[in-house]
Amino acid sequence: MNAHQQARRRTWRSLFLLDSNKLTRIQNILTDRLTRNQVPPSFNCAVTLRNGTADTFQSIPDVLALDNTKRNPISSLTIIAQTPANAVSPASCTVEFTGGTKAKLSGTAREAISLSVDGQDPIAKAETFAAIEEQVERALASPLPVVFVAVSLVVLLLIGLFTMGGLRAMPLSSNVGLHSSELPELDQKAEEAKTADAKLSFLFELKRREIHSLAKVYAPVHWGELATFSGVLKTIAFGGLIAMLFYMLAFCYPMNVFLWGDYDEHYAVLKERRKVIRNIIVVGVGVAVFVNILSSELWHHYHANQP
Repeated sequence: MNAHQQARRRTWRSLFLLDSNKLTRIQNILTDRLTRNQVPPSFNCAVTLRNGTADTFQSIPDVLALDNTKRNPISSLTIIAQTPANAVSPASCTVEFTGGTKAKLSGTAREAISLSVDGQDPIAKAETFAAIEEQVERALASPLPVVFVAVSLVVLLLIGLFTMGGLRAMPLSSNVGLHSSELPELDQKAEEAKTADAKLSFLFELKRREIHSLAKVYAPVHWGELATFSGVLKTIAFGGLIAMLFYMLAFCYPMNVFLWGDYDEHYAVLKERRKVIRNIIVVGVGVAVFVNILSSELWHHYHANQP
């Protein structure tokens, strides 16, 4: 069998969102390309639901008429279109979408879409393949939003671990913790240190401050600190942000889905829910930063005025 007689095939390991408009467009292209002597092609559409129920339909409108419910959505769809029997220059096309309604970062690791076009006329076969391939490409979905939410969740978990779990980050330099207000005082003491005793006293004071700063950096957080007002606020803020991001990752980004029927309405609700959660997170982070700065300033002001 030469290259012209072989079927053209391609598979995609990509996420997809297939809606009724894209599926109808695929049907129209196949009808136009595979019609012979004004006789349209025959369609065979195999549908499998999440619970394992399978059925076969003879037209794409019958598939689009399915309820496609939230609890039992379509999990796979195979479309086979063939030219009429005994037609001149017979041809066929098979498009398979393998879905799944859970947000998985590993969802791209398996072949989600496959396309195969066969026929005797190599030019018509190539044109049909290119036309359907274009429609499949339009149905692909980017995994970047899911990756961004997952990375944000990991970053928040690490921040919570380092700030509330008793761990501390490595210092960036040997003078970690030395406040800028201390530098003029230390510089003056260094200038005034003329004798050996004064220089030794200066070095001792410098090292003492550095060690004191390091002790603060590596000191574990006691649970009593979390019981303070600011500690409770930080715990609630971190817990709320982590919970919202986890919810978005687990429930708000269904992948490889078929968007018609009830599931189309459900997906629209999820998109609106993602927007609301993102706004809450942005506002929450801004408020948390402001409250943290304000409480820090008030705390330093309070201690500065203590006798």
